[in-house]
Amino acid sequence: MTDDLFETPELFPRELEAVFNRYAEDLEHGDPYVVLKEILAEVETLGYTFDYDLSGTAYDLREIRG
Repeated sequence: MTDDLFETPELFPRELEAVFNRYAEDLEHGDPYVVLKEILAEVETLGYTFDYDLSGTAYDLREIRG
């Protein structure tokens, strides 16, 4: 079983879902690195983090643990 929350987006808290929904069009049409950096900064304020690779693909969405 994986801890990557991207695998189960239906279980996202509403606040987290709202962030990704707000940036969906920007991700589709913009520079993925710029957009992912903005998303990451916002989700970190909600207690989550993720990584992204050189192709601009986000992965390993998880709660920040203390």
